[in-house]
Amino acid sequence: MLRFFLSAFFSILTATSPLAVAAPAAAANTSSGVSAVIRTDGAMVYAKPDFDAEVLTTLNQGQKVRVSQGTTGAVVKFHKVRVGPVLGYVAEIDVQVEGGIKKRDHKRGAGKGNKKSAKSDSKTNPKSKGNARDRARAEMAEANKKREKLPFAFTRYVGLFVGVAGYEEEVGGSKGKDSLLIYGLKLTGPGILFEGPILDLNLMLHYGAPKAYTDISSVKPSGYLIMADSLLLLPML
Repeated sequence: MLRFFLSAFFSILTATSPLAVAAPAAAANTSSGVSAVIRTDGAMVYAKPDFDAEVLTTLNQGQKVRVSQGTTGAVVKFHKVRVGPVLGYVAEIDVQVEGGIKKRDHKRGAGKGNKKSAKSDSKTNPKSKGNARDRARAEMAEANKKREKLPFAFTRYVGLFVGVAGYEEEVGGSKGKDSLLIYGLKLTGPGILFEGPILDLNLMLHYGAPKAYTDISSVKPSGYLIMADSLLLLPML
């Protein structure tokens, strides 16, 4: 009589992250904001002042919007913007606040029209805007990398292992216990098979026959065993 032992393990993990996200320095109110023109075609409106935040909608180049007068953001500055019912954040490099150029040009005075035109052309150059956007993303990614240091348990990894597993089986009235040498593949971390909780998965192989078969056989038996187990860690809600 063959008996199989199936064990299920449930563990509750309470995870607390040391990451603290700083609140915006000042809440921007678009109702008392300023008019602006979108400089980048396909400029994204984010749910938070962060390039990694959810994208709520996109804007077209030349589109006029109402943005906050002030900006927020630790590395890259963002204006709060309202587009219809959508309220979000747009990167400062993607908008041109109306009146900003005129005020700066007035201070420069006459006789510098050629220089002003050259600088204005460089600002509207798609490559320049693209490079600025890439640099801003890189700076924010580097800042987030330094700020976010996940615990070891939240790191995904794959590895091989060698171990010993206890095995017990009753065959033909003979009950045998044995310690089997196993070789295995271990996968652990979040998002191993599906997005969500942490999963620990082990696939194990033993080459040879357990002692229960050796005791009842007139010849040396051969074979192999394949085993698997998993552990699902769920956070406490």
